[in-house]
Amino acid sequence: RTVAGIEAAYAVFGLGKLGGRALGYASDIELLCVYGDSGSTDGAQPIANAEFFERFFQEAAGAIESRREGIFRVDLRLRPYGQAGPLAVSLESFNRYYGRGGDAHSYEKLALTRLRFIAGRAQFGERVERLRDALIYSSESIDLAELRALREKQLAEKAAGERLNAKFSPGALVDLEYGLQVLLVQHGRTNPRLRTPSLHAALEELQRCGLMEQEETSRLVRSYRFLRSLINGLRMLRGNARDLYLPPVDSLEYAHLARRAGFTGEGDLSPSEQLHVEFEARTAAVRAFLETHLGREQIPGPPVGNAADLVLSRRLDPAVARRITGEAGITDHERAVRNLIALGGQDSRLETFTELVVLAWTALRSTADPDRALNNWERFVSGIDEAEVHYRALLRQPRMLELMLQVFSTSQFLADTLIRHPSFLRWSLDPQVVARSRDDREMRSDLESDPADPADSAGRGARIRVFRKREILRIGTRDLCLRAPLAVVTGELAALARAILQYDLEAVFAGRRVEPDTRNRFCILGFGKLGGNELNYSSDIDLLGIYREDSADHRERDQRLFGGVLAELRHDLAGHTEHGHAYRVDFRLRPYGSSGPLVQPLDAALRYYQGAAGLWEHQALLKLAPVAGNLDLGREFLDRLEPVMRSPASPREIRGNIARLRSIATGRSPAREGDVKSGEGGIRDIEFLVQGLQLEFGGDRPRIRHANTIVSLARLAEAGIITAEEERALRGDYEHLRRVEHYLQIFEDRQVHHLPEDPAAVDILARRLGGIGGPAFLTDLNERRQRVRALFQRYVDGQWPPTARTSG
Repeated sequence: RTVAGIEAAYAVFGLGKLGGRALGYASDIELLCVYGDSGSTDGAQPIANAEFFERFFQEAAGAIESRREGIFRVDLRLRPYGQAGPLAVSLESFNRYYGRGGDAHSYEKLALTRLRFIAGRAQFGERVERLRDALIYSSESIDLAELRALREKQLAEKAAGERLNAKFSPGALVDLEYGLQVLLVQHGRTNPRLRTPSLHAALEELQRCGLMEQEETSRLVRSYRFLRSLINGLRMLRGNARDLYLPPVDSLEYAHLARRAGFTGEGDLSPSEQLHVEFEARTAAVRAFLETHLGREQIPGPPVGNAADLVLSRRLDPAVARRITGEAGITDHERAVRNLIALGGQDSRLETFTELVVLAWTALRSTADPDRALNNWERFVSGIDEAEVHYRALLRQPRMLELMLQVFSTSQFLADTLIRHPSFLRWSLDPQVVARSRDDREMRSDLESDPADPADSAGRGARIRVFRKREILRIGTRDLCLRAPLAVVTGELAALARAILQYDLEAVFAGRRVEPDTRNRFCILGFGKLGGNELNYSSDIDLLGIYREDSADHRERDQRLFGGVLAELRHDLAGHTEHGHAYRVDFRLRPYGSSGPLVQPLDAALRYYQGAAGLWEHQALLKLAPVAGNLDLGREFLDRLEPVMRSPASPREIRGNIARLRSIATGRSPAREGDVKSGEGGIRDIEFLVQGLQLEFGGDRPRIRHANTIVSLARLAEAGIITAEEERALRGDYEHLRRVEHYLQIFEDRQVHHLPEDPAAVDILARRLGGIGGPAFLTDLNERRQRVRALFQRYVDGQWPPTARTSG
């Protein structure tokens, strides 16, 4: 049977992805059939055209078979009145339903923007499309409140709870498609080129006619492609077109989805991390688009957002902004937003940062002071030329991002070092570099790799200072971020000082044209923490210079030469320049102190310690070690001092000396309770206790007379002078107190030993040390100091250790 004028009477249209020539894997095929004649067929048994096209279209749609539920299903629900309406609609009904005063929902009108003729009579199809243009493309045809109500319903039914949905969550695919279609409807009346079913073509035209900036267009194209790819990946993964919920980020299914969506990993970023970053950044871009063109109120559900929204949005609900910044531990919300906007910049840099900030937000949560970290990052970026290159490098190396933010959070000195020397970032924070220790030979080799003019003292001093900052940055990162053991950190700090001393000593010799044989007669020894291979970040270095006499006739010449060398070395290291100073150098522990010559002949120094030295000076010798020059000469000096150290005084005198010196050190502390070094129960109590035991029991046990405190504690326990339990307690307390001291000093590279008075600052310090709160940190610290003080007091009172314990 035929219909009168059948070829001119009907057309089949594609809607949605089919209409927009963007059909995806397992997409529904959305169809609409329109016919134009209300007559009947001309067969032997005529039937109304309405009945004919109903049967015709039902059979045509049924011919497309779905082998699995939800795969390539023919969807006819976008016809007028949906499932309650006829499968095929007459042109008159089409006009009445979508026209002014008709029953069509705004969503149904939006759907017509992607209506495209695919079968039937082309001339009739063009007529329907012209009618569609007249009905739809006017600013009055769409009711945004209706659309908002529909999105609220979709969100409640299809994206409820905390699970994210690639199609229906706020900022997901539906919001992007609806938002663009609304713009097409609003502006298509005056610009026919916007009457296109292709969203890509629509975006190009929106940009061409000035309704969008190029960067916004690029951002939306990328968001659209990503969301489509993600939905395709979900459908391939699950074999179901309906289940578009994202699995948990840390699940195996999420990793499979990431690979299905085309992510292969980049640098150290896993496919799962790439997917997470992209989803957060792309949905934030869609939300920013809606905010700009339709108002943020068009985003369904309660106000939402993530870190990328802080960068892209300019009208974000203040409560949402505070919630997002609060999730990262930030307290100054307004400054954080200013930091982020400045970090983002514009154009492609903004695109890259929008992704990076998602990673950064996770990293900021683990820092002790996120506000400081973010502010320092902005200062760093403002001083470099290629911010986008910096961002891309961090996107490939999320571990470097974490380390950088930890440094920016924990130490203003290290942050300022990076800000002043941006080139340090790649080397000093490279996970491969900070994962291992460097000894003084390796550091000295680096210093010597760029030969300096021996006569250029200023240039050499600058090189030393910059090199020290770079190495302190590396060591500080190992300490603050990787929690390297205290002995490793203090050992590397001492190795750095030795490397610089040796490098500068050689340069001074070269500048003075000192012959190798003469150089070989000189040695510099270090007292205190340098000698004990346990240096602080901001320790003084106490030095002793000795030389072997050539002959008595050359004594004055040697004094001038080696004294001048040592004075120049002090100037090189301690002098203040635009780069600060390298080390405070102290020679007051030399024989006769400040009244004695700067350098001593070896034999003269030996005679001094054998006869004129006080007990406190013998105590200082416990931590003396050669650090530069002819180290064999220094070791010979220490070997010849061995008889002096065997029985320097009686136990009573030793304990009295320890108590007196400790009292002097405590008295110098203006705030004893807050001083972790010189206050009661502080670092000095442990060091003086160890040194007292070494002097008292080390006469016939030279092994316990080691310069390093931690090693000495272990050897005292091995010798039975302290118990294993006491050794564990003292070592744990000493390491904790030293680490507190380190974190205080490295913050501004100053000799600080006092806890901050501000409770907020104490809380930040506590988080730097291990994540506990300020009150708990102070309670633990006080318990440790009370335990240390009790042991120290028992020793100086002659009540500890028991005689039986040390009889062997």
